[in-house]
Amino acid sequence: MIGEKEKQELKDPLIEKFKDEELLPIVSDNGYHSPEFSEDDDGQNIIVVRNLRWRSSTLRRFLYYVDKNTKKGIKKREQVYKPSESVDEIAPSDAPGWAKSGYDGPLKRPVAKVVSKYITQ
Repeated sequence: MIGEKEKQELKDPLIEKFKDEELLPIVSDNGYHSPEFSEDDDGQNIIVVRNLRWRSSTLRRFLYYVDKNTKKGIKKREQVYKPSESVDEIAPSDAPGWAKSGYDGPLKRPVAKVVSKYITQ
């Protein structure tokens, strides 16, 4: 994930829309990230990423975007996203409003627009 130094180096217009104090807990607290489970799929070991019900679509898309843009070139096991498989966990107490389910504010549209480019490729 990204910290303040990485944020400045990236100079990413989407990431710059977020407040530093809101990004820090998301970077440092595993409670924001999808639980990953290792599964065997036809002899291949894959990582299955499941959805946390409390997370907003904005946070899910933002984490997907950051993952795709900060780990280029790193060879890792294949990740399979299964958003239909949800996990019930409680949101971290310091979670910003845009990270929680039901969010429909000003960050939702720009995040969805940027991430849709990756999904439609």
